[in-house]
Amino acid sequence: MLGTLEEDVKKIEAMEDSAEFQIKLQALRKKMLEIKRWSRVKYLVPFFLILMPRLVGPDSMIFWFILIGSGLLFYYLKYHKTPGMFLFMKESLQDVYAKEVLEPLLQNFYPDLTVEKKGIALEDVVRFTPKSRKYLQDTFLFFHDDRGLLIGNLESYHTTGGKHSTTVYDFTGQLYCMKSPVAVQGEVRIVPTDRAFLLKNEVQYRYPGCGKGEMKLDTEDIQHNEHFDIYATDEFGTRRFLTPEVLRVFSEKFAGQELSIYIKGDLLYIAIYSGHKMFRAPYTEADINNLSFTEEYKKLRSSLEYIEDICKAFEEK
Repeated sequence: MLGTLEEDVKKIEAMEDSAEFQIKLQALRKKMLEIKRWSRVKYLVPFFLILMPRLVGPDSMIFWFILIGSGLLFYYLKYHKTPGMFLFMKESLQDVYAKEVLEPLLQNFYPDLTVEKKGIALEDVVRFTPKSRKYLQDTFLFFHDDRGLLIGNLESYHTTGGKHSTTVYDFTGQLYCMKSPVAVQGEVRIVPTDRAFLLKNEVQYRYPGCGKGEMKLDTEDIQHNEHFDIYATDEFGTRRFLTPEVLRVFSEKFAGQELSIYIKGDLLYIAIYSGHKMFRAPYTEADINNLSFTEEYKKLRSSLEYIEDICKAFEEK
């Protein structure tokens, strides 16, 4: 568990100061730089292939011999001779950062923690996040604790039709999952509402509306009713969860944030539209060369405190 910032930083600095750790850190930086450089090359190759026939002429036999020979050599090296050389081409900077920086760093405070690419089944994600076409999860922290806590990033988007199609991002933020303080026999969804353009009345069009077997519930908190819709298949269990204390948390702690909640059986899911992703890998070559576990922890600290804050807000009173 977390100590004070000063205590935790000293712990990381002591680990990072050892000669053995510095050797590993240098190897890690080298690996991340190779991935960074390859990511640039792979975008230049298609451009080169398109441009080359125009430079040497489409009828040039030399060009086609070079192209076919290079392709065969690449295939032979990658799949038969030295496949290990090309492992960095399959990994992203975020993959390496998650497993080789984030995971060992956080295991100093949460020994059982693991980092995975995905964390929540799509069939559950679509129940409590804005309607979209494509859902991309990444960097999920599995704490493997008594709370069953996990947290990760979600980005969802759809593409508009027409001659000039554009990509519209429906959600960018964090998903949480933990054991619910109150188990229900079915499902409960609490999703934010919008206001109609003309009459300014409450409308629901971005999130899934009332579905089969669900009923829409109101609470005694008028402010809550104006900003959230509640859909449930278990009215009794829902009202046990929505105590005055929980409603106060909604009104005070999450004011101004787009937040949705989904309870399914004994699991509590939370989506917070933060507009950014947590736990991001260094991207520029300068940042990679200056990669420091101590500095990474300082950046992560506020995220970890926020995670603990979220958990406390929904603990059973």
